[in-house]
Amino acid sequence: MNQFTTRRTFMKGAAALSALPIIGVQAAGAQSQKVLRYRVFTDMQVLDPPFRVTAPEGDVITAIFPRLVSFEPGDSWKWRPDAAEEIEQTDDTHIRFKLRQGLKWTNGFGEVTAEDVKYSFERVIDPKLEAPYKDDWAALDHVEVTDTYSGTIVLKEYFAPLWWSTLPWNTAAIISKKATEAAGGRFTTQPPATCGPYMWKEWQPKQRLVLVRDPDWTGAPGEFDEIHVIPIEDEKAAEIAIQAGDLDFTGTSLSSLATLRDQPPQGLKVLEKPSLAYAWLGMNTENPALSDVRVRKAIQKAIDVDMI
Repeated sequence: MNQFTTRRTFMKGAAALSALPIIGVQAAGAQSQKVLRYRVFTDMQVLDPPFRVTAPEGDVITAIFPRLVSFEPGDSWKWRPDAAEEIEQTDDTHIRFKLRQGLKWTNGFGEVTAEDVKYSFERVIDPKLEAPYKDDWAALDHVEVTDTYSGTIVLKEYFAPLWWSTLPWNTAAIISKKATEAAGGRFTTQPPATCGPYMWKEWQPKQRLVLVRDPDWTGAPGEFDEIHVIPIEDEKAAEIAIQAGDLDFTGTSLSSLATLRDQPPQGLKVLEKPSLAYAWLGMNTENPALSDVRVRKAIQKAIDVDMI
């Protein structure tokens, strides 16, 4: 993942915005607001956490919904409590949590409660909803609510990666039970209620999404007064925009990396971050012209090339 500035840092949680190494963040007007103009490769389609479609939606979910834990700023990949005031794995299959009090949903839907946690997590594994990210919670049995702010996550079996691959990520985002049920049980690009360092201000499809500070957020504040999420599909166009001063943050094409790394544009910092991306290889094994031997050889060749 080759960036002018690291997208990975953004993904680690909106609280981590205070640590983003942005060069030349825009000052907006006489009010001198700090505005992050953040380019994404596609517009918003679904902001319902277990139904999200693309990585940029996950970035926005990070900023507008709470999670029990989140990643610390930087590249340590360590987690810390977020919406949880206390959280502890008491044995292989039980995780006790207590929410911070005073976390409020927008649009008058009250406080974030343990019932919201139960609803959010169990909803992911509801077979009727067929959530694309249901396997993130494959080990979940249910959530027991102890009181307004406390509960216990009960697993079917021990799952070691839970603290890295599930709890700090978007599928474990907490949504408002009351607001979501009032919206019909699902939502796409218009969250019925949010709670996070940032809240929804306006969205102009295919132009920009504007997030502003949530005045009721009691957790770690974000560094920026506003975040402008700007969809630009073409990487070359994004490179031109950031060099012209119209963006603060973007990914870049691999073909441009060497030039940008050796001759970084003035006022911009170029960071190179290897990605753990997956590549999908599909083989037409039903074609009689393809023998098993040829298929195996083709797969092995693809593997060998990928390992170089």
